[in-house]
Amino acid sequence: MEEGGPNKDCESILLEKVANGNRDAYALIYDDYTDSLFRFILPFVDFNRSDAEEVVQDIFLAIWIKKEKLRTVRNFRSYLFQMAKNHTFEIYRKRRQVHEAQNELSVKSKIESSHQELVFQEYYASAQNIIEKLTPQRKRIFKMRTQMNMELDEIAGALKISKSGVKKQLYEAIRFVKKQMKNEHDIILSYLLLVSFIILILQSQP
Repeated sequence: MEEGGPNKDCESILLEKVANGNRDAYALIYDDYTDSLFRFILPFVDFNRSDAEEVVQDIFLAIWIKKEKLRTVRNFRSYLFQMAKNHTFEIYRKRRQVHEAQNELSVKSKIESSHQELVFQEYYASAQNIIEKLTPQRKRIFKMRTQMNMELDEIAGALKISKSGVKKQLYEAIRFVKKQMKNEHDIILSYLLLVSFIILILQSQP
């Protein structure tokens, strides 16, 4: 076969046959143009051979699906390569949209993450200020348990009070801090800030 397809007379006959649903004629048209179409598409898909092959298949599938239109085609080569241009442009457009969406999502995620971190730091600082409002004994016990990670028995021994007294003071401290945080901030964020404190208490031995 000649490079880029058969002569015009033969091509017109083949296209008419394809338009009538002749699969053998379709196979001949495919064989005549697939190599030149592949080489044409390759630069448009960054020389990715797999992508180029996929585009070739998509184009010839579209030709078969709309084969009746071939009756009005006067220059099949131009028709075919215009389809290739349109198809590769659509691929590029979709990929660019995906890339832009991913970049936008990444930037938005970073902004939200930074904002959440700032908000958490603000609320955490607020919690610390509330803790400072506890009575001296409750504040001491609270910090020994949550910041120094001391066991209730150790706190009781250090302060020379009963273990039950330590637990009671911790309970009252937690209740005070939790109440103040609810009054000043969103209840969910307040809860999250207190989780680490509460877990330490729940892990204490009875």
